[in-house]
Amino acid sequence: MNNTVLLKDYFSVYFSRFLRQDEGIISSERAENDPRNLFARALRALRRKELDGAMALLLQAAESGHAQAAFGIGICKVLIAQVQKSREAGDYADAAMWLSYAADLDLVEAMVALAFFHLAEDNPLYNLEHSALWFQRAAEAGDTEGIYEYGCCFLSGRGVEQDFVQAAYWFEKGAAMDDTMSQFELGVQYVEGEGVEKDIARAVSLFEKAVEKNHPGAMAALAQLYYTGEGLEKDYSKAYELYFKCYKLGNPKGNLGLARMYLDNEAIACDWQTALQLLSTDAAENFQHTRQLKSDILEQLTEGMKKGDAFSCVQLGWAMLNGHTYTGDKAKAFSLISMAARKDDPLARCLLRCYFSDQPNPNTASIDECAEFFRTQMEHGQAWAARELLLMVLRDELELSADETSQLFQQVYSMGDLSTREFIYDREQEESAGN
Repeated sequence: MNNTVLLKDYFSVYFSRFLRQDEGIISSERAENDPRNLFARALRALRRKELDGAMALLLQAAESGHAQAAFGIGICKVLIAQVQKSREAGDYADAAMWLSYAADLDLVEAMVALAFFHLAEDNPLYNLEHSALWFQRAAEAGDTEGIYEYGCCFLSGRGVEQDFVQAAYWFEKGAAMDDTMSQFELGVQYVEGEGVEKDIARAVSLFEKAVEKNHPGAMAALAQLYYTGEGLEKDYSKAYELYFKCYKLGNPKGNLGLARMYLDNEAIACDWQTALQLLSTDAAENFQHTRQLKSDILEQLTEGMKKGDAFSCVQLGWAMLNGHTYTGDKAKAFSLISMAARKDDPLARCLLRCYFSDQPNPNTASIDECAEFFRTQMEHGQAWAARELLLMVLRDELELSADETSQLFQQVYSMGDLSTREFIYDREQEESAGN
């Protein structure tokens, strides 16, 4: 669902689409003022950035009943008001009049545009009821976007009384037309039992259809079902892959799901640093749930550090070193990791060797001790240990043959290391695009 609608964002897209459409042929067999000829000339003028001439031509065509011309006038008037930073309702009322005229000529695109027009919070004519009415008209005309958005109106009570049954009714219509957004929202309703009888099997079927079309929300929703085993058999591998794809599409729900998996020993070996890495991306920083989880982790580690807990000290220091907190302060990181190393924490001693070799410390582990510790942790399924061992090889601190290095890389991948999976995924995507 759209939480924030801005006129400039939506109408810039409408304008781009408007310019890209087929202008039609200017025919000498038709009268010069035939609306089809006028519209074609107007589009050419717009592409040459001759706004005044284009608007005059669109006006003539629109007055003769050309729906696309009226739509074009409405789009241009909205954008002109935006460029002029107008807050005068009259400037926008004129735009709305032309969009309404196009909609009354059965141009569905104009109906949807009007709905978003009244939904935009930066519009002095912002009106949720009017927005819902225009989405209704588009939905009743069979437009999939109108159907989805009208369902969302009932789902959230946006311009209409909240009604989960009506929301499901419209999402069912959209899903039957293979609309991805409707399939996702309807799937969520079947999971929650809102407006429909709870049916996980039906939800899974809808999510799978949406996942096939790369809907990130459906990926996260289906991953959650595999992770919890609600209504189907638990499958952590499938959950991970779905969350990972969602994350790679830039959706923070993927970050959140993966981070929780890296913190849950039942799923994969616990890895606080990878969880914090996932919770520190730009997408995650803009998502309330990821921000909250990161805050909870850092608060827990900080409390432990204050009590002198070696594990908390090393994890918090490592997070600083990786730039996941306190702007990556290396001096503070060294202080905390050294504190843990003085308590003979093996990870802290190894981190001193691997990342602070320029600062001599009596508690630093040797190269052999680091390699042995990481190998021991690998036996316990710790992907971060496999990654650190591989980094030692790449830094020429540990000598392995090419075959051994290759095997180690595969081990790192198979243990669920995020950075290695990203590397392989990105390479596969590049190869696929090249073909």
